[in-house]
Amino acid sequence: LSIVVKHKGILWLKLKAKGKAAHGSMPWLGINAIDKLIIAYEQIRDKFHEIVPNTWNPTISLGQISGGEAPNKVPDYAEAIVDIRWNEKFDKDRFLDEIKNVDVEIEVVQYSPMLSNDEDNAYIRLLQRCVEKQTSKKCKLIKDYGATDMRFYSEKGTPAVSFGPYGEGYHGLDEYLDLNSIKDTYNSLKEFVLSC
Repeated sequence: LSIVVKHKGILWLKLKAKGKAAHGSMPWLGINAIDKLIIAYEQIRDKFHEIVPNTWNPTISLGQISGGEAPNKVPDYAEAIVDIRWNEKFDKDRFLDEIKNVDVEIEVVQYSPMLSNDEDNAYIRLLQRCVEKQTSKKCKLIKDYGATDMRFYSEKGTPAVSFGPYGEGYHGLDEYLDLNSIKDTYNSLKEFVLSC
């Protein structure tokens, strides 16, 4: 039942590597596109800090990769999509300029803003007080690493937060929602609406 007032933005890049097909038994006759792709990804990944859990640094994750048609053929094409989550210190144009010399084609698939709110906004503080009244616990204003549609509101200057019941394991096999926290969420939102 914390209130997310800030989260990272999204930059998805598609990396496209072209090579030269050859028989797998004679790889010296070809140019392996998957090898080129892996080298390029490693060069891009080296621009980021080592990933440390629960830090606000920009991060990179290789989310999709495809290439090759058969085990016995040197692939002449491969592509991957990387998921970059950025913070307020990240400069997209400077970053793209820094990686322009890697030996693959780079396409920006998605670039989305951060969620960013003024923590002293009267509505955010009101929601915080409503949660604290309903739960008798301190309600934290926090930063999150994932992204929500709230980012599109804050980009236009409209305060928006992510708030709701407690859960863990997002997108994993053990994803769950604490059913008891639904009541606190409902009562907090009801109190907020009646107080506006």
